[in-house]
Amino acid sequence: MIKREKAILYNMWGYLSDKIGISSPCGNATYVPWIFDSLLKNGYKVYCCVDRDKESVLKYGKTCFDSFSQTKRWEIYNKINFIGLENVLNGNLPQIDILFLEWRFLPSDSRLPPNAPGYSPDLKIQEKLIDYYQTTKFTLKIIVFDLDYMFSEEDRNRVKPQLVLEQGIKPNTGSETIYIPFDWAEINQFPTLTPYDKIVYVGNDYRRREDNEEKLIPFSIKYPKIIKFYGNWLKDSQKDIREKWNNIEFNSRVGFNSFREIYSHALFSPLLSPPD
Repeated sequence: MIKREKAILYNMWGYLSDKIGISSPCGNATYVPWIFDSLLKNGYKVYCCVDRDKESVLKYGKTCFDSFSQTKRWEIYNKINFIGLENVLNGNLPQIDILFLEWRFLPSDSRLPPNAPGYSPDLKIQEKLIDYYQTTKFTLKIIVFDLDYMFSEEDRNRVKPQLVLEQGIKPNTGSETIYIPFDWAEINQFPTLTPYDKIVYVGNDYRRREDNEEKLIPFSIKYPKIIKFYGNWLKDSQKDIREKWNNIEFNSRVGFNSFREIYSHALFSPLLSPPD
């Protein structure tokens, strides 16, 4: 009897490439490749539901991964088994050992009717996977990665996962802390160029206002124009913030293909966290 290869279905709604020509705040490409690399090295066959990079890859090829670790990320991408949206919705799903869910909740674009501009099927995909694998005869483990701390007690009772993972050092009751695997040798591809005289933060203010006001804003008052913010900071809705935090240099949102240049002169990059 031939032993079946271990298999995991990693469900996310993000990108693995640099998203050339795509405006999206998704950060999956910064950490998911290293998770996949670790799974592949440990003998798992890795499935994903939807290849959101397909259009860019067909147009640009390997260049889609140029911003960092191009060869390695390209190789990892080509080892992933993409199921396809239609197969997922029709229940044509593989036999797996682990269903790993980057937990999706109810953003506004998931509430739109299908085929409406801006509709996102991520919540529908998640529900299909849960329904299918809870009723299948396969013996498998369900793991929830609660990135946004939106996995409620009601969700826990309904999904009945064997494991819930969080990134906090003090996880919620019933959850465990996960440390993302990373190939630290890859960091050497980013040279620190002189003068390294800036502090660079790429991100927004969502659930991070307290961290900003306690840490970065006092520093910016003492050292004006040293800190550079990149994100949705130039929108009209952020005008009051720009005027209030006027010692910070605000810039528009950037893609992965701009990271190398932006970070090359940075003394460091702060990582801001929501309170939970």
